[in-house]
Amino acid sequence: MTDPHDLHAEVVVMPPLADPLPITLSNALADRIGQLGRTEDIHFSPDGSRLAIAGFKKGSCLVLGVRVSDGPTVTLSSALEITSDALREPHGFDFIGNDRLVVANRGGAVTVFRLPAQTDGEVTLKPETVIARMWPLAAVKTPGSVVAFETTKGRIGLLVCQNYAHQISFHEFKVGQRWLPVRGRIALTKGLDIPDGIAITPGQKLVAVSSHNTHEVLIYDWKPATGPETKPVARLTGVEFPHGLRFSEGGARLFVADAGSPAVYVFERPERGWMGDIAPVSAFAPISEAVFRQGRHNPQEGGPKGIDIDPSGRVLAVTNEVQPLAFFDVSALTAGPVP
Repeated sequence: MTDPHDLHAEVVVMPPLADPLPITLSNALADRIGQLGRTEDIHFSPDGSRLAIAGFKKGSCLVLGVRVSDGPTVTLSSALEITSDALREPHGFDFIGNDRLVVANRGGAVTVFRLPAQTDGEVTLKPETVIARMWPLAAVKTPGSVVAFETTKGRIGLLVCQNYAHQISFHEFKVGQRWLPVRGRIALTKGLDIPDGIAITPGQKLVAVSSHNTHEVLIYDWKPATGPETKPVARLTGVEFPHGLRFSEGGARLFVADAGSPAVYVFERPERGWMGDIAPVSAFAPISEAVFRQGRHNPQEGGPKGIDIDPSGRVLAVTNEVQPLAFFDVSALTAGPVP
């Protein structure tokens, strides 16, 4: 009989192993990516020229120069490592434009950095702003993931997963020469137990949140007045420990990385819309079983962590502690059966 505590003896049901896209890069650049250690989130800039990856234990962020060409093919041309006293267990990212990087630091606050023109080497930055509170007496606690969007012209909204507070906070700022807070509040709590990843649909109609300990992704209607009593409109099931997640360009699909298995699951919007209980339609493995087992320190680890889709919608990027970065052709990822 298999000992459930013996992670090397457990049976792993592998979905189809996806073929990664070849990457054009130098040996020196490959070495720098390989030295990242534990990775978490990953995010493309809006123009697709930059790709940010978390160096969680190193306390740094790696910003890669990237180009996606027809084929698709991927070329990595540079790597800028960002260090800062404000980077404390960097976990989640988003871009504001192409030169501002928002970082959710699980061991600290939410920080916004203005990226320099420099694209290679290492640079120590001070944050443009630090977001540590929702309002004067309410602190942001263990921020793990973040999504940024324009609320109105000249104003930026941030939705922040406060991992171990089990809630999503909303922060709005008027952004010019300075970041001027407009409002901050708890936005979502219902059904959440360690919200570990977040994504918003194009048009900002719906928000999807990974709920780690309930083994599901919850989808909520999003409006400026959304508050903590808001209940999810949909539950996406069948995932062990959901982590990174991204909607497709039109919002018809949601890709979900499962940190507790070798799989990325694909969910499709039903005809009724994102409502009710929804099971995945397909799955694929971006890592081999050997890679999965090498990172399998406990039942919540070993699988893919961060995922993002480039702005053209053609390439999916995936992170994993043992295999820090791989790219896949999105058009080839929707046919594999669910394990």
